[in-house]
Amino acid sequence: MSLFSALYQLSTFPNSAVEGKDFTFKCSYGNSLVEFRIGEKPVCIIKGYNPDNTCNLAGSYDIRFTYTCDSSSYNLTIPGILMTENLHGTKWECLNVFDYSQTSGKKELYITVPINTVTISSAQVDENPVKVIKGKSKEFTCRTDSGRPPATIQWYLSNVNITYSARNQSNECATDCSDGKTISSSQLIYKGNTDDIGKTIYCTALNIEGYRVRSKKKTIDILYSPTTPAITQTPTGPVNENTTITLTCIIKGVNSEKSYNGFVCSCTGSHPAWTQPNSTSLVLHIRYSPTTPAITQTPTGPVNENTTITLTCIIKGGNPLANITWYCNGSTPVDSNGTLMSSYASISYIQLIAKKSYNGFVCSCTGSHPAWTQPNSTSLVLHIRYAPAIQTITQIPIGPVNEGNMVILTCEISGGYPLASITWICDGFTQITTSPSPLHDKVVSSIEFNVTRNSDFKECICRGQHPLWTENKEERHTLTVYFSPDESPSITQTPVGSVDEGSQVYLTCEVQGGKPLAKIEWQCDGSSPITSTVSPSTDKTISSVEITVTKYQNGEMCTCSGVHPTWNQNKSTSIQLDVNYPPELFPPITQTASGPIIEDNKVILTCEIIGGNPLATLSWQCNGFTLLASIDNLPTNKLVSSIEKNVTKADNDKICTCTGQHRLWTPNQKIRIHTLNVYYSSTIQIVNKRPISLVENKTIVLICTEVDGNPRNASFVWYKSNTIIGATANFSISEAHVEDAGNYTCKGSNGFGRKSEATVEVFVLYSPIVSVSFVTNLNTIAEDNTAVLQCTVQSNPPPNIVWTRHRSNTILHSTSTVFQSNLTIDNADCFDTGNYTCKAMNIINNNEYTTMKDIELFVKCSPRRYNGDDGSPNPRVLAIGENLTISQHIIAFPMGITSWIFKHDENSPETTVYSSLNCSTYNVTNHHICFSRHNLTATNFGLYSVVIENDVGKATFTYNIIPEGPPKQPTNILVACEITSMIVSWRPGFNGGIKQYFRVVWLNIRTQQTKYSSEIMDSNPESTKQYIVKSLTPDTPYIIYVQATNKHGIVRSTDNDNCTTGSSLFNSQLNNSLVTSVAAAIGITVFILLVASLVIFVLKRRRMKNKKEDSKLYQSTQPGTSRQRTNNDEHDYSELQTKRMDFNPDGIQANSSNTYEEVGRINDGQIYQNVCRDKEVEINNQVLISKKDGKDKKIKEK
Repeated sequence: MSLFSALYQLSTFPNSAVEGKDFTFKCSYGNSLVEFRIGEKPVCIIKGYNPDNTCNLAGSYDIRFTYTCDSSSYNLTIPGILMTENLHGTKWECLNVFDYSQTSGKKELYITVPINTVTISSAQVDENPVKVIKGKSKEFTCRTDSGRPPATIQWYLSNVNITYSARNQSNECATDCSDGKTISSSQLIYKGNTDDIGKTIYCTALNIEGYRVRSKKKTIDILYSPTTPAITQTPTGPVNENTTITLTCIIKGVNSEKSYNGFVCSCTGSHPAWTQPNSTSLVLHIRYSPTTPAITQTPTGPVNENTTITLTCIIKGGNPLANITWYCNGSTPVDSNGTLMSSYASISYIQLIAKKSYNGFVCSCTGSHPAWTQPNSTSLVLHIRYAPAIQTITQIPIGPVNEGNMVILTCEISGGYPLASITWICDGFTQITTSPSPLHDKVVSSIEFNVTRNSDFKECICRGQHPLWTENKEERHTLTVYFSPDESPSITQTPVGSVDEGSQVYLTCEVQGGKPLAKIEWQCDGSSPITSTVSPSTDKTISSVEITVTKYQNGEMCTCSGVHPTWNQNKSTSIQLDVNYPPELFPPITQTASGPIIEDNKVILTCEIIGGNPLATLSWQCNGFTLLASIDNLPTNKLVSSIEKNVTKADNDKICTCTGQHRLWTPNQKIRIHTLNVYYSSTIQIVNKRPISLVENKTIVLICTEVDGNPRNASFVWYKSNTIIGATANFSISEAHVEDAGNYTCKGSNGFGRKSEATVEVFVLYSPIVSVSFVTNLNTIAEDNTAVLQCTVQSNPPPNIVWTRHRSNTILHSTSTVFQSNLTIDNADCFDTGNYTCKAMNIINNNEYTTMKDIELFVKCSPRRYNGDDGSPNPRVLAIGENLTISQHIIAFPMGITSWIFKHDENSPETTVYSSLNCSTYNVTNHHICFSRHNLTATNFGLYSVVIENDVGKATFTYNIIPEGPPKQPTNILVACEITSMIVSWRPGFNGGIKQYFRVVWLNIRTQQTKYSSEIMDSNPESTKQYIVKSLTPDTPYIIYVQATNKHGIVRSTDNDNCTTGSSLFNSQLNNSLVTSVAAAIGITVFILLVASLVIFVLKRRRMKNKKEDSKLYQSTQPGTSRQRTNNDEHDYSELQTKRMDFNPDGIQANSSNTYEEVGRINDGQIYQNVCRDKEVEINNQVLISKKDGKDKKIKEK
């Protein structure tokens, strides 16, 4: 930006802009076109300056402004009439037309508004003179009209600055604060002082240098009290008789109070020699100020010319009366036509004959008085009404206006009072201003318009109105608009198109429309200016030229230029002459590169014809070649056609022809011929049959020969893996080894084109070489991880690879004809630990070769039972004196530490115990542990636990060794009653280690008779038992319990159950027919038996399932792998009891006689359904848990 500001700087003159005053922007510029802008809107473009300091303007420009230019700056002046609020705040800049980055930067136009009036007023009573009591304060306010910027207010007391006594000045927005105009005000507190009697107070305001405004003056009148009367005697002291005595009475300060004027003051004396007092008196004459002068005019208001005007000035009061002097429009006094004196006022008047020259005269009435320190005056402006001059219209710019430019029409009516009013009659124009001149001696109104061709001959009327005109006066103005032609120049040629050499050509140029009609100028390249013929026309300009063409005028441009005042530059159109003539030269075909061409290299054949119009045509006959694109920047009289090809040996001796044709040739075609000579490389071939399979340690000779080439003189080189191994036509492989296998390449060259080569692959057949490794990690992994064993084999032909367990013929995985095979073991467990064998086999000449290698895998796992095996019953019942042997099959890796712990019961302390015999055996993962104790005593019974811990996890297996004894009490007695029967179910307790049997006992509460069932054997100690009691008495309550018995004793169930059989009366009411009752009884019985059978069947299956799951109770304590057993029998039995409680909420006695019916009809079926549903839920939960653990293992239905 420093560069830009150096080239383009925008300054102003004067420094600050004032409303209504001319203002100039001055642009210091670089060597380029300069554009003035308001915001983003262009104002004008200045191309340069003229010697008379006018500007050379380009295109349209804003004609409202004035432009002056010199060698150092371009100036744009805004006339004062446009310096209004509309331009305030606009941003101006000057810049380079061709590079907008070169700019002066934007300068904001801040238009100041000078203060016009300032008023002064006093608080409470606004009077003049202002009465102020001595020593008291009086507040004066000075206030301006609106201006920009705020004004500075100064206070004066008889020309002495007393602003220091004023309060801080305040400013307020004139309107809404958006325009920056403010009203300034100031308050002065004046304290009355007798020294200020007759002095004046006024204020001034200044907001723009040179525009100071002063208020009217306020005269100060100080009020104060007089002193008491004082009498003096002359001569003083006692006097002789007949002496004259003068007595003087003085009252000071009376002159400040006019009410004392005319007072009579008496002095009275008494003396012994006087018979009565003698007195004398004096009348007081107080000098005081009159009022300020006041003027009245008769007749009032504006008066017509030649009317007699009487001006009367009155100054009321005062002692003595004031003197009056008149002044009109100057400092020379005007003689009064008469003066009237009265006791209370001075009155003076003058008479004038109204003339238009008196309009605006200021007549002042000035009064003088001894009490005033200076004269006071008042004035009146004369307003003489007279007719103005006839209006005139001026146009900017003067003369014809180009279409699209702005025209401003200004109507001016000079003189007259009041000023005339102006009205425009001119469609489409916009009124810019209508205002009196700054001197108020004329009224000016302007309108503006962007003219079009439709504005030509438009008449605009300025209509003036004035009270002294009997009718409106009009001034008319007719616009003349220059508008551009309808179209740019156009040229037609006769005859049209191309012409043969020596022909006559007529060119005609037209410019249609426009005002005025355009002028036409001709110019043809290479020719001197030619003479044209202009045809007369009213709506267009027509000009024609005649030319005899030669071949040298082919391509010559003839230009028709139109000249018109509305065009910034001339507009032109051109036509190119197209003259036909024959070619001058058709040389032979050229070849690039020259001479013989090496195979695979590019050859370019070029055919050209020089001269001729139109250019001749060229065509090729040369198979396989590609036509190249035409060459840029060729002479216009030259035709070149080229073809190219990367040649092969097939192109040797090929003949290519180029044919040229032109209309003016005789005959019209000519031919050029060219023969190709191509050098191409040798073609190499290996004689040996392929592929070559060479058994290890055997020998073979590879033979290379040249079968084609130009010339045939190839040299040979043998390569293997890009390494030179021979430089003759034959190469021998002796006693072949594995590393001899690969590609053998014979390369040959005759020195031209690329080298030729032939490759043969030699296979060396050998037996497998095996290596094994782990892909994922080391040979020890955690359980449930994946192990990947990799076997890599080198052999030829490719081997078949088989994976097996060590010393096992079971194939785990096999692949055929591969060099690498992976054995993947997913979710590895302890059983996957061991040696794995990779065996590789291939066949060479019908002989089988086999190689194998082992790799060892270890899977770390926490201790657990082997396949859920529990070698010892739990609990285990033994008799005292018997031997105890606990045996358990365990899997774990590593085995870890094993210890045995004993305690008598759950609450007893633990002790470490040791086996009597060392009966445990250990393998890598498969272990058998046991514990032995001989001759058990009573203290040896209790809980034996084995604790096995390794670095993967910890497992504890507990075995309950109990002595033989009485059975445990049956529990959970549940009874369902019918009319004459009941179903009793219970849960057996522990049988004491030996077989037990049960009896159901029921007591008839009414008869107190107790009955026992037959022995019920405990065939399945873990299943819920059921028994049906028949032949009961209907509608009878019973108490039921169960006994358990073995050889050590009898025990009774922990609780009883109550049951009341159903009522036979209720049953008969349901069915009055005996047959129906019997059938119903039979149906109910069959239904009960069916439900009971289903319940027993379901419970037995659940028991079988639970028994199988008991072996899994403590398989492992490894996190995430332990499984717990669900006591499904208890669940089923509880559910059955819940169904019973649904019909007997109290759980004690069923009050309804049909309880058994309800159980048989509803509960039995539901029990079976619930049991089945529970099995489904259990299986589904197992499936969900299995999926959550991420193991894809099939859940077997138990």
